Amino acid sequence: MASFDGNSDSPLHVLVVGGGLSGLATAISVSLAGHRATVFEAAPQPHPFGSGVVTCPNGTRLLSRWGIDEDVPDTGNHTSIAGWQLCDPLGTPLRQVLIAGDGGDDAKAHQGSLPPWTFHRVNLQLALLRRAQELGATVRFGARVTGLDDEDDDAGVTIQLESGETHQGDLVVIAEGTNSRLRNVILDQPVDPVATGYVAYRITVDRSMVHDPALVTFMNAAGIRTWVGKGSYVSAFPMRRGAQLSMMVLIPHGQLPHGATAAPEQELKDYFKKWDTLLPSMIDAAQRVNKWAAMHLLPEHCSPQGTCILVGDAANTMSPFLNQGLSLDLEDAATIGCLLGHVHSTSQLPAATALYARLRNAQAKRVREETAIFEKQLRDMAGGCINDEESSAPGARSCSKLEYAQATSVHTTSTDFGDRTGRLAPEWMWSYDAYAEAEAAFKSDPF
Repeated sequence: MASFDGNSDSPLHVLVVGGGLSGLATAISVSLAGHRATVFEAAPQPHPFGSGVVTCPNGTRLLSRWGIDEDVPDTGNHTSIAGWQLCDPLGTPLRQVLIAGDGGDDAKAHQGSLPPWTFHRVNLQLALLRRAQELGATVRFGARVTGLDDEDDDAGVTIQLESGETHQGDLVVIAEGTNSRLRNVILDQPVDPVATGYVAYRITVDRSMVHDPALVTFMNAAGIRTWVGKGSYVSAFPMRRGAQLSMMVLIPHGQLPHGATAAPEQELKDYFKKWDTLLPSMIDAAQRVNKWAAMHLLPEHCSPQGTCILVGDAANTMSPFLNQGLSLDLEDAATIGCLLGHVHSTSQLPAATALYARLRNAQAKRVREETAIFEKQLRDMAGGCINDEESSAPGARSCSKLEYAQATSVHTTSTDFGDRTGRLAPEWMWSYDAYAEAEAAFKSDPF
């Protein structure tokens, strides 16, 4: 990656709105490119709460490049995932991939020199914060951005804080998340999240609350397990070296009782009472359950003027079937940092941000299409062959394990769980290197 030539011009000043994972990752990437980054976060301090997050190899590669693998404290160190298993509702394995450890050939096939990592979000945010500050980035908490003006080409971009302060920069990066308030301002048109039709639950389990020996064994294993059935999806993995577990659930909205008033824990217990017994054990031991309507969003990544861009969930929110959310966020940060490494004058910015938008729009669209294929497999399963005596889907029937396995293995593409090779992600997805792609694009279309 080219570095900034300090003898030609002063480094750019990049203003990052949002101090979450994607905002701090952007500050790291921009700082490594030789520019100055200032992060504005509305919260008064780093978020003390959160749940688990996972990086697939395409995201792990970037964290390692930025030195995050050495930066996470022992109490919250990443868990390196050795295996990924897809199961039917009863827990019978349908797909199983050994990613690391003794499976050398599999590891190479999956670009597995850097396997998936799991973190508690709080620990990863603190690690990114420390790394950004080590590289010279300024991070301001309690600094809510309420306005933005990018109309004056000569003055760059100006942001206004709730306190009345104004700050000027050369580029503004919006990293506010799915419900960003500034997204519509920079795109000059309304772009709002759209409901996916799924209800999402995020659950954190603490080992001290676990009484099921089978669940203790699962938490000790360095693996991700995913259950699919009735159109629903559950994914669980250990974090904090097995001290906690994160569970993500997606259930079609129509399969939940209308007007239900039960607590989220009870809803989940009722829904999964005939699934793998590990699932009720996880719910019983839940430390925290968050529930929300799952959304998707894929706007353009850049303002018409080329002086503001979107990163992270503000730019690409999608269903988490392929566990690509965080990895896409990190790819956004890496891509803009890499391209800014070739910027030596503000006159180059519009071309650099246009190239960023082209690269990231294309990759996000590709991942979204792949996600939609797997989602369709789940929906097809909900209306046909299921492995549950009770179903809200008209005409649904019970099926054998063989039929169920076939229902999850539709060979329509080299997609995730339907890939003929049995991989848990298409090769192009896990092997994607955001820096290499950005460098290749710049060489092909220099600015």
